[in-house]
Parts: sequence; structure tokens; C-alpha cells
Amino acid sequence: MSWLVIGRAACLVVALSAGITSPRAAAIVSTIDDEGAAAISKQLAAAVDRGDTPGVVALVVDRERVIYEGAAGKLDRSRDLAMTTDAIFQIASMTKPVTSVAIMMLVEAGKLRLDDPVSNYLDGFDHLQVIASFNDADGTYQTRPAKRAMTIRHLLTHTSGLGYAFSNPVVARLQRGNQKAEWELPLLNDPGEKWN
Repeated sequence: MSWLVIGRAACLVVALSAGITSPRAAAIVSTIDDEGAAAISKQLAAAVDRGDTPGVVALVVDRERVIYEGAAGKLDRSRDLAMTTDAIFQIASMTKPVTSVAIMMLVEAGKLRLDDPVSNYLDGFDHLQVIASFNDADGTYQTRPAKRAMTIRHLLTHTSGLGYAFSNPVVARLQRGNQKAEWELPLLNDPGEKWN
């Protein structure tokens, strides 16, 4: 099963359901007509048809009720069981969508802006360094100053320059033999230039 696709779908559901935080927003999305529901169902079926995932469930709510619920694909392909809207999924890494929704609520409330520098809110992000050259054999590297500040938008879009040891061999090599967290290491690229 594709956990990445399920995670993206879960992010969409969280964003749609939790993102309705003001009466103004609730008025915008209070119902989904038959045409809209059919369009969402078509997108779910298309994801299954493309092979993005064997099965997917979507739920859209407003402050008061469920306004769309749908499923596509298989719950269990080996037993040819259709996906159901009450299926239970193993979902990992849900901190990101929950944090993203919280950030967007702060943006909506005027407490921060997406293009604010991260250094406005977190220490250690004001003099960022980017890896200019890296030697995989011994883990040595040279750095240069980042071309621009890292912003909240960069964090939300995974274009901050930060990487993960589990998915990037350079970060994994840099962490070998030290106790530094990924955010304490030099950036893989300048903020805003590449997705990691």
C-alpha cells in the first residue's frame, strides 16, 4: 500500500476539515453539490486507476456535518475486498499536516505570514550555511552562506534545504558519528530552490 499517497490524502482531509475556522470560511464550503461530489469521486478513482494507491478514502466536513464521504479501490486486493469509507489505515508522519493546518490558522488570524523568516520564530536559523562540496568517502564538506533566508513557506513546501537522514544519503553520512539533529546540519541547497 502506498503510505505516501495515503498521507497526502489524509493531509487533504485534515486541511479541508480543519481549515474551516471562521464563519466566513464556513459559509464558503457548507455543501458540495452532486457535481462536486462526482468530481471528487472521479479524482479518487483516477488515483486508483493510475496505480498511485490500491485504495483511498476521502472525507470533507464543515463545522456541523459531513459534506462528502467517498472511497475508491480495494481495501484488500488479495481478497478482492472493495475499499469502504470506514476503513482503518496505518498512517505515519501526521505531524506535518497537523502543523501545517495550525500554521495556516495562524496566518488566517494574522499572527504570522508565510514569507516570514523562520529565524523570527526559532533560534539558530539566522546564519544558514549550504553544502557547497561534499566528500562521501570521509564525510567532509565545505559550506557557503545561504543565498536567502529560510521562510515558513519553505518549511511548508519542503523546499527549506533541510533533509532527512532516512531519505538522503548526504544527511545520513553527516549524522554518522555525531549527535546533531537534521536541522543543525548545513542545508542541502538554498531555501526555495529544491524539494527535499
